[in-house]
Amino acid sequence: MKTYKLDEMVKGWLVGGFEPVVYKTEAVEVAIKRYAAGDYESTHYHKIACEITVITDGEAFMNGKRFVKDDIIVLAPFEKTARARPGRDAGQSRKKRPNRGMVV
Repeated sequence: MKTYKLDEMVKGWLVGGFEPVVYKTEAVEVAIKRYAAGDYESTHYHKIACEITVITDGEAFMNGKRFVKDDIIVLAPFEKTARARPGRDAGQSRKKRPNRGMVV
């Protein structure tokens, strides 16, 4: 048996090509995310990996949709994400707001 602490993982990523990681693989990435105000990840996509994100705190905006606590997001390979909020183009600037997180 092995045990881990979520706080020791890279930004909550516990499965994927990270170090340290609970299970190392290039086929999938799994994260347990706690978003603080102003947090975001760059727009990106994966050629091989499926990406699974579980939000445990805060909120995130991906592809014009708002996700909150207990939401699970699954992105397929080549599914590009944009960190834009609803009604806003990905290239526009954004103001930081309290208790809001931004993610791809």
